[in-house]
Amino acid sequence: MSTSHGADGFHICRVCGDKSSGLHYGVLCCEGCKGFFFRTVRKNKQYDVCGRPGRCIVLKSSRNGCKFCRMQRCLDLGMSYEAVKMGRPKTIDKKALTITKTTSISEAKVNLTLNVYSAFMKAMQGIKEATQEVDNTEPECRYYIVTGAVHFSSIFAKEQYMFRQLAQETQVSLLKLALLELAVFKDILEPAKNNSHKCQNAEAMKADPTYDNAMEALRGTGSKIKRKLDGIKLTFVEIGLFLGLILFCSDRVPNDCTDFHVVMQTEQSLLLALKYQIVMNHNRHIEILPHVIEILCILRGLSEVHLDTFLTFFL
Repeated sequence: MSTSHGADGFHICRVCGDKSSGLHYGVLCCEGCKGFFFRTVRKNKQYDVCGRPGRCIVLKSSRNGCKFCRMQRCLDLGMSYEAVKMGRPKTIDKKALTITKTTSISEAKVNLTLNVYSAFMKAMQGIKEATQEVDNTEPECRYYIVTGAVHFSSIFAKEQYMFRQLAQETQVSLLKLALLELAVFKDILEPAKNNSHKCQNAEAMKADPTYDNAMEALRGTGSKIKRKLDGIKLTFVEIGLFLGLILFCSDRVPNDCTDFHVVMQTEQSLLLALKYQIVMNHNRHIEILPHVIEILCILRGLSEVHLDTFLTFFL
């Protein structure tokens, strides 16, 4: 069964995001992934186990990089061994054919996705290394929640080639204004552990109800967003692109800033890349997109109310 590639768009390969040529072995996929799965099954090929299974991105330009993860993705999506051996597809999954068509697929989008994902994983590794160095015998210092977020955000931002192209003043401004929202995600992904770092203004923070209210709001927002994330089950690639949207928020940059158009274009590219990933990875993509937008709104509301408090205490 073939799909149309007309002006109204085309269906995408659920495995790598390339143009789908139809329903093959139970899954909408391109000719490349169709052939890859067929050869693997018919020739009983065994691929070396990936050192980080499930974490390699399988996209058009990177699908040949890790054959183990590519095959795992084929299986996870429901490609059938029996369909190959019997020479016919299994029962058509009609839901697969309702996937939203897309009219845009470019090398630039793929490269952006790969770069943002790589930056996200390096930032996560940075958190892991930092928490391993922490002495857990001392009382918890809540100051670490934001200092950890600064560390995480800095790595995430500076590993992105689009961010490095911006003027230093713009970089500082974007990081500063996105700090609290990124702190929420950092706390969700890698909760702060007890540590031995001493806070110069710890006593002042304890005595200030404004700080306590802000910290309570951060924790409450984090719990709310975590419940939503558990429901929609975003992949790490999608979370990385989502955090990129938080960082490259064009309405935080003055219209007369020399970097305004670069930030705005990057924001639009990230949004398209995120939508593309959600369509490729989730049958329920139509339900998921509104939840993603809602999370963005929740985070923005948190920043509008409490960002100044955190900047006063920590920066």
